[in-house]
Amino acid sequence: MIDVGKLSYRLMVVDEGGGQYDLKEFATRIGWEENASELAARLTFQCCNRIPSGYLSNLVKLGCLAVVYASDGVKEEEAVRGYIKDWNPVVSASEDTFHVTAYDELYALQKSQDSVYIPAGMTTQSALGQILDPWGISVDYQGPEVVHGKLKYQNRALADCMLDILSDAREKGGTECIIRAEKGLLQVRPKGTNQDVYVFGADNSVELSHKRSISNMVTRVKVVGRETNDGRYPVEAVVDGETKFGVLQKVITREKSQTMEEARTAALEILKEEGQLDEKITLRLPDVPYVRKGDLIYVNNVCGINGYLEVLSVQHDVDTVSMTVTAQPSMEGG
Repeated sequence: MIDVGKLSYRLMVVDEGGGQYDLKEFATRIGWEENASELAARLTFQCCNRIPSGYLSNLVKLGCLAVVYASDGVKEEEAVRGYIKDWNPVVSASEDTFHVTAYDELYALQKSQDSVYIPAGMTTQSALGQILDPWGISVDYQGPEVVHGKLKYQNRALADCMLDILSDAREKGGTECIIRAEKGLLQVRPKGTNQDVYVFGADNSVELSHKRSISNMVTRVKVVGRETNDGRYPVEAVVDGETKFGVLQKVITREKSQTMEEARTAALEILKEEGQLDEKITLRLPDVPYVRKGDLIYVNNVCGINGYLEVLSVQHDVDTVSMTVTAQPSMEGG
């Protein structure tokens, strides 16, 4: 259990020469976030620029490493790190500050493109290695090991290629995984496997929004075979999910190496993942700096919500010692 009253934070910056600077006395508006649509964590802060020895912006430069440490009164842990990408001093009659945005190691994968060919027969970890090895990126891999068909990516963001491979593995019966960086190491691990699951009740929930939608729900998956000589795609199976809201159909092509049983399994995985109503729960809570995207949390009787939630995105705010979590009900917890 975390006592929010005992939480404290430190912001350290490492310059290009290896010098370390504790910016605790100078930094404000410190916050970091992991968004559903972004692979990399983003850290932002602003600093008072003028210090007794000169200007802080002369020490904190583009490319420097910034690290936030959080302490709960018992232990101190690294919460987030990022390399400075945006550096913006602002000087006026009333202000002499500079604003910083930094991203973790996954930013390069998010922004870089490549063309990648993955031959049929590779396992998931080997397929991801085809993307990461040329970049010299090491991985702590705890993901699925299914066999993939041929995959081709032309001028695609590396992050999109990786997410597509993991999605393909999921459709073939593999575990759903999250890609994230921790203390500088890229991790691929199953969602909802965090060791510590934090519990939030009505007494520490500040704000809640609960939205349900069926606009993107898949209720039927049609399995078609490979293209015939006359240009047709023969229908080999139709797998229905929950159709009480009507039919919203997705089509998949059975790979040459797939059996019909494997194709049906892939269809069922799609219905399991996309065949449920879209439910998003947004909570503003006291900050737990160790909560990350892909983690499970437990909500106990907050506006009628009870149970495990999977964190889809999280924003931490040091100034208010609060966090905003967007989550969905989890089928993995409990």
